Amino acid sequence: MKISKEFNLVQEQSELDFVDLNLSKDTMLFLNPLQFTQKNFKKVEGFLFRVYDLYKDNRRDEALELFYHSSECNFNHLGYSNGGSRGRGASMEMLTAFFDKILQEGDDKAKLMLTPMALVVHVSSFAEDRMSDLLFSILKREFVDYTLNQAKLHHIPISDKKISYGFYWDSDLLEWRELFNYCIFDSNDFPVILTPKEIVCKSYPFSAYDFVQKILLPKRQEELFRQGIGKFNSKKQFVKLSLKEVYEIEITKAYSDQKSKLKKYIEDQELNQPTAYELYIEEKKRKSSYHTISDEELSDLTD
Repeated sequence: MKISKEFNLVQEQSELDFVDLNLSKDTMLFLNPLQFTQKNFKKVEGFLFRVYDLYKDNRRDEALELFYHSSECNFNHLGYSNGGSRGRGASMEMLTAFFDKILQEGDDKAKLMLTPMALVVHVSSFAEDRMSDLLFSILKREFVDYTLNQAKLHHIPISDKKISYGFYWDSDLLEWRELFNYCIFDSNDFPVILTPKEIVCKSYPFSAYDFVQKILLPKRQEELFRQGIGKFNSKKQFVKLSLKEVYEIEITKAYSDQKSKLKKYIEDQELNQPTAYELYIEEKKRKSSYHTISDEELSDLTD
């Protein structure tokens, strides 16, 4: 049953500010940080800078432990239906390598890399689902406040007692704190958290694979051609290798012993192309508005 039907709302998806989710299942939608308000994006960055500051202060275990307060929250009915915490699945080795690299390159590099987009591109296990969980946990207080405001607007009954929502990130105290607040319950007495429709996506417009395919491999394709590495076409002309062929040479074969081939390739290539990621993510920011899901598509996804 959709939220609108559950709470007897007359509005359809096009008239609602939040995603009219089906409460009987989880919908494959994720929080897109490129669509966040500046205030909320800064709060997420603040969390990552706190991790970095602890890491820089040689409190590495304490720093990385902050990632593991994040867990799946079924109250918002987004993402995969795996249940339970997914935080421990994040690769400690890759997180360590990520922060080690930033530490070596200094605070200027930190400003570029301490973002949710950079984590998705550079750290194994941080794709849409896990990142969406982390973003939701950090901003949980904001999502609950949004839910209660929407409930008042649409005359949805609000509980007369506060419940525990688990942990949220307190950006003033720089720590995880338990959140207690009022809530809205569905007909099964299960808490519901609403999500603004402008900030969801079906998949991230940025990823390790996308970065490699659109930025790193084309550069290597050109370099290999200049080095005389190419192929003859049907007209016996010497031409560049296809991106698929470059991928096979540069990644599949060269990193055959690596579990996270793409992330390791990115790490190595950025030594030779230090501005590549910056150019890539700036392009994604410029195009972020193109990735908003239409009301019609949202309705289809949540049926």
